[in-house]
Amino acid sequence: YQRRVHGELAQPGQAEVLERLQAEIDSTLNGEAVTYDDIQKRLPYLKGVVYETLRLHPFVSQLILNAVKDDVWPDGTFCPARMNVRVSIDSVCRDPKLYPDPDTFQPTRWIPFREPPQAEFPIFKGGPRLCVGMQMAIFEASLVTVYILQKFTLHIVPGQDLRSGVGFANTIFSHAFKRSQMEVLAKLLV
Repeated sequence: YQRRVHGELAQPGQAEVLERLQAEIDSTLNGEAVTYDDIQKRLPYLKGVVYETLRLHPFVSQLILNAVKDDVWPDGTFCPARMNVRVSIDSVCRDPKLYPDPDTFQPTRWIPFREPPQAEFPIFKGGPRLCVGMQMAIFEASLVTVYILQKFTLHIVPGQDLRSGVGFANTIFSHAFKRSQMEVLAKLLV
């Protein structure tokens, strides 16, 4: 996730998003350590950046589920027992009926924040199978984002492809900072 959020922020054309996020963090925290309450109540743009990144870059793009009994979906569709159902999370999260201008990174679509219905934001599955680590994952992504933006300025090394699967630290920081700064980052993230 961190590679995705920081990669999204460092892309050309995202300077305003990054500047606004940096300004929110700086003005709200004044260099102090971030707390859980800060993330939940005082950093709305950060929350928008995290949720928008999850929407555009879900961990899993598809789910295959098996109906254990006959069921009727919210739209009235009948689903018989033992039927395999493929859910395209990418398609749900880029549905223009749910998210106008769905391919554009718009953190402000989450302000004011409302918890999205699980059917409209199935990043962590839903219902009785909702990921037990969801809140921790969102908090952790927010926390690391704040820590990094308090210490570093993000940018992409010219020619770097963030989709290559290379780890986030290598992708963004390998050519951007001296070795001593990389060691500080490594200690910060441990």
